[in-house]
Amino acid sequence: MIRQLSQDERKKWKKRLMIALVVTILLGGLAFWACHPTHYRYNDRFILGNTMQAVKNRYGEFDEVVQDTHGRVIRGAYYLEPEALCYPMLTKSYVISFNVDGRAYWVEIPKGRWQP
Repeated sequence: MIRQLSQDERKKWKKRLMIALVVTILLGGLAFWACHPTHYRYNDRFILGNTMQAVKNRYGEFDEVVQDTHGRVIRGAYYLEPEALCYPMLTKSYVISFNVDGRAYWVEIPKGRWQP
């Protein structure tokens, strides 16, 4: 048989539940920040070390790709922020630099339009 909780016991359980909920939210936020330190839309841990094709499969085509003078080695690629399409003066880009093996080794968000 289920026994009824007293008023004090209910308050204690509510308090414990609220504390557990706050701790869960904080830990979830910390985990999200750890995976997305540069930008909330792109998971740096996924991108770094992955190939260009894997990044494109997950996030779509790049807005621009910059290659070396011979057109062989990709030096970097980036995604423009959606608001940059409406307000060019607010242009922000998420830049991914690739090494000669075609793997991402650096990500950043420079101020203004990216100049390779």
